[in-house]
Amino acid sequence: MRDIHQLVYLEAVVRETLRLFPVVSISGRSAIRDVRLYEGTFIKAGTRVIMPHYSMGRMPSIWGPDVDEFKPERWIDPATNKIKMVSPFQFSAFLGGPRICLGMKFALAEMKITLAKLMSHFDFKTVKDPFEFTYKSSITLQIKGPLDVTVSTSTELATIGSVSMLRLSRCLRLRRFSTAAAYVRPDSRRQLQYVTSDTIDRRLLQGLTSADDDTRPVNLIQDEEGARRVLAKIHELGPNHFHACDTEVAQIDIKAVGPVGNGVVTCLSLYSGPNVDYGNGPYVWVDNLDSAEGTLQYFKDFLESQKYLKVWHNYSFDRHVLFNHGINVQGLGGDTMHMARLWNTARFQHGGYSLEALTADLLLQRKKPMKELFGIPKLKKDGSKGKERIMPTVEELQRFPEFRKRWIRYSVYDAESTWFLHRVLQDKLDQTFWFEKPSTNGEERQVGSMYDFYRQYIIPFGECLTDIERKGMHVDLEYLAGVEKQALDDRARLESLVLKWASRYCDESERINLYSAAQKQQLLFAPYFDEKKKKQVLPAERAFEVENTEGYIEEGKQKAKKKRNITIRGLGIPPTHFTASGLPAASAEVLKDLAGNPEADPPKYGRAYDHFKDKEEGAAACVALKALFDISSINTMLNNFILPLQDLADSNSRVHCSLNLNTDTGRLSSRKPNLQNQPAMGKDRYKIRDAFTAPPGKKLIVADYSQLELRLMAHITQCEAMIEAFKAGGDFHSRTAMGMYPYVAKAVENGEALLEWDHTSGKEPPAPLLKDKFGNERKNAKVLNFSIAYGKTAFGLSKDFNVSRKEAAETLEKWYADRGEVRQWQKRAIETANTYGYTRTLLGRYRRLPDAMLKDDSMASKKSRGHAERAAINTPIQGAAADVVMQAMLRVHQNPRLRELGWEMVSQIHDEIIVEGPEESVDEAMKIVVHLMENPFQKPLSVALEVDANVDDSWFKAK
Repeated sequence: MRDIHQLVYLEAVVRETLRLFPVVSISGRSAIRDVRLYEGTFIKAGTRVIMPHYSMGRMPSIWGPDVDEFKPERWIDPATNKIKMVSPFQFSAFLGGPRICLGMKFALAEMKITLAKLMSHFDFKTVKDPFEFTYKSSITLQIKGPLDVTVSTSTELATIGSVSMLRLSRCLRLRRFSTAAAYVRPDSRRQLQYVTSDTIDRRLLQGLTSADDDTRPVNLIQDEEGARRVLAKIHELGPNHFHACDTEVAQIDIKAVGPVGNGVVTCLSLYSGPNVDYGNGPYVWVDNLDSAEGTLQYFKDFLESQKYLKVWHNYSFDRHVLFNHGINVQGLGGDTMHMARLWNTARFQHGGYSLEALTADLLLQRKKPMKELFGIPKLKKDGSKGKERIMPTVEELQRFPEFRKRWIRYSVYDAESTWFLHRVLQDKLDQTFWFEKPSTNGEERQVGSMYDFYRQYIIPFGECLTDIERKGMHVDLEYLAGVEKQALDDRARLESLVLKWASRYCDESERINLYSAAQKQQLLFAPYFDEKKKKQVLPAERAFEVENTEGYIEEGKQKAKKKRNITIRGLGIPPTHFTASGLPAASAEVLKDLAGNPEADPPKYGRAYDHFKDKEEGAAACVALKALFDISSINTMLNNFILPLQDLADSNSRVHCSLNLNTDTGRLSSRKPNLQNQPAMGKDRYKIRDAFTAPPGKKLIVADYSQLELRLMAHITQCEAMIEAFKAGGDFHSRTAMGMYPYVAKAVENGEALLEWDHTSGKEPPAPLLKDKFGNERKNAKVLNFSIAYGKTAFGLSKDFNVSRKEAAETLEKWYADRGEVRQWQKRAIETANTYGYTRTLLGRYRRLPDAMLKDDSMASKKSRGHAERAAINTPIQGAAADVVMQAMLRVHQNPRLRELGWEMVSQIHDEIIVEGPEESVDEAMKIVVHLMENPFQKPLSVALEVDANVDDSWFKAK
C-alpha cells in the first residue's frame, strides 16, 4: 500500500482519463427544494437537472484552452509533486456534496493496484495503429464494436513500485487522441528527471543471491545431453526472455592486445532469472576446457539466433572471443556497460563502469575481483606471506580441485549480476524521459524514454562497432618497417647532435642519459633556488650514477665497477613550468618553448636564445633543444604508432582497435591501437596514415564532415547569422576573421583575397584565398569560434590569444554582437544545469553535471561549478556531433546497397568515416556514403551538413 500512495502520476492518469471519458457520461437529479444557483439561475423544487459529465470535462472555460489534450500533469502540483485538490463540482466523475461517492478513495486505490499490477507483467498494444472507435450510448460510456489489443508478457520486468511515468504513457493510450497527447511537458519532466535515479528499488533485486554464497547449485554442462536440456528450457521460455551470458577467457593479455583473434573461451555462464529452473536451479555453467572442449558448440545456434535476447557486460569482448570459436553472436538484448554509461555519465569521473563497481552501487553488494578471490600471496624471502598476490592462470583455476568449485560459482555469479544489472538499468532508463530536437526549427520534442533511445540507437550501434572492430584496418607492414628504420636513424643523428652540444658544458657528455628527466633538469635549469621553500633544489653541479659500459677503472682501484659517476654542470636557464614536486619541468612543451623554431627562414629562436650572452651560443642551444624536442616526438611516433601497428597486426595485416563509448560527450575513443590519436597532418613527419592502406583490388573512401560542430551550434541555438553564413557558403572561420579584423574584410571587398573558390572548375583563383593570405588571422578566428562553442570565458581566451582579459572580453562581445541567439542559448543551458544538474545532446542523451548545482562560494566549488557550466555549453555541441556521426555510421552500416557492393566500414576517427571496398564500384559507393552522411536524420537540420569525400589507396592520400 505504501507503493500505491507513491504512484502520483498513475493517479493523475486515472483522473485525466475520467475527466475525458467518465464512466457515466450523463446523470440526473431532482431538486428537493427551491434553490437559486450562484450565478442567479432559479430551480424550482421537483425540477429534473441533467448533468452531462462528458461535456463538463471538456469545457475550456473550466479546464483551459488545452481541454482536449490528454495531459495528466494538469493534476500534479509542481511544487509538492502531489495531486492537486480540485472541486468535485469541477471534476464530477464521483459527484459531490452529500451525493459524493463514498467509495471514491477505495475505487482509485483499486484502479491503481490493478493497472500497476497489469503493467508490471504485460505489454498492451492496439492491433491497428492509428486506431478509430466510437462510443455506444448507454448509462455507462462504452466503446462501440471491438477494440483489438495485443497483450504480451512484459520483457521489462517492472514491479508495482517501479511502474514509470513513461510506461504509463505508453500503456494508457486506448483513446482517440494522437500518441503525442500522452506526453508530459518538458518543464514538468525536468522536475522529475533525477528525483529517484540514484535510489535502488530493492524489489528489483528479489532473487539475487549473495556474492559470497558458496552454496548455490549449478547446472554443470559438459556434454550434448546436458546442453539439449538447457536449450529445451530456453526454447520453452520463448523469444522475449532476457538471458545474461558471460565468458571466461584464457591465453590473452588484455592489457596488451584486443580480443579479435586472441583468447580461448574456457567456459560460458548463463542466467535467465531467479525463477528459471534448468533442472538444478537457475545457474548454467558450460565447460569448454580439456575433455569438455567443444561443448560450447552445442550453444552455437542459440548464441547466433536473433530471436533469443542475450545480455552481456562488455558485449564487444565476449562477441569477439566467441567468434574465435566460429560463433558469430547475434540477438543483442543489452550491454550493461553501455546502459550504465547512458544512465549516468558522471561515473566516468567517480565510480566507473566495471562489473565490480556497478554491482556495489546498483545491486548493493560488491562483486569481488578475481585477484581478491584467487590470488595467492607471494612469499617473502623469509617465507612469510607478502601483500602482493600472484594470479593462477585461468586454466589452473578451472582445472585444479582447490580452485574449481569456487571458480564455477564465481563465473556464474558474473552472469547473475549482469542479469540483475540489466533489470535495474532498464528500470532506470525507462524512468528517464527522452527528448530530441533534430528538426529544421531546432524545437525539442518528447519521444519516449531513454530505454527506448537505448533500443533504437545504442543496441544497433553496439553491433555496428563490433563489426568494425572485427573487420579492422589493413596496414602496410613493409612501409612501417621502412618508417621504423628511418625514425631510428633520425633519432640517433639527433642524439649525437645534442650530446655534442652538451660537451660544451659536461666533460663526459656522451654518458648523459637524454631520457632521464633528472639529468635534463640539471643540465638546463641548475642552479635553481626555490624562493618559496627557501631551498636549493638544484645545485650548480651534481653527480649522476651511470652504467660503466666502457669498463672505466677509478683511480686507486684494481677492478672496474658496474656503475660510475658523471658530473653535470647546469646552464641556469630560468624555469617557467614546474613538476608536482616543485622541480623545474623539462617536458616536451618546455623544450619547444625554449627552442623556438631555429630551422625557419629566418630563424625564430625560443626563450633559451636570450639566456646566453654569446648569440652563436644561444643559437646553438636552440638548435640542440629543438633536436631534443624532436627526439621526444620521434619516440612518441615509435611507441604510439609505428611499433604497435606492427605488433598488433594479424596474419592478414589488419589491426583491430577497440572502439569505446566511454566519453562524457558520447564521442568514440579507441585503444590498442588508438586510431583517434593519430598525429596531425602537418606534424606527421613519417606519414603514419600512409601505412593504412586498402588491400589489392580495393580502395578506401575517407568521408569527413566539414565544420560539423559549428553547423550544429547554428542549428541548436537557431542563430540566424550563423545559419545564413552557412547557407551563403564559404569557410566559416574565414568569415569570422573578416569580422574580427577590418583590414581582412577590406582585402576581401577589394578583391585582394577570396573568401572561397570552386577548384573543381579547373581554373586558378584570380587572388589568394583568405585562409592562405591571412593564415594567422583565420587561425585566431578558429580558436575564437571553438572557444565559444566550448564555453570558454574571457579569462581562458586571454591565455589563448596572449592578450589582456579586457581585450579578450571585447573580442567575445564583438562576436556575440551579431550572434545574440548563441549567448541566450548558452545562458539557458547554464540555468538548466544550475537548476537540474544535467544537459542534453541533439538526440537527447543526458550528461549529468552535479557540480553545476553547487551553491557555496568556496574556491573549490567555484572551480568545479565553472567547469560544469562550460560542460553544459560544450556537451550539447560535441554531443550533437557524436549523435550525427553515430546515426551516419548506423545508416552506412545498415545500407543494403553498400553491403551488396562489398563496402564495409573499417574505422571512424573524429568526424571521419572510412570505408573499404572493391575498386570497380567506388563511384557509386562514394555517392551513397556522402548522401547517408549528409542526411543522417529523417528531417533536415536548419543548416545543411556537408561532407568532403576522397578515394585513394591509403588514408593519407585520401585525406
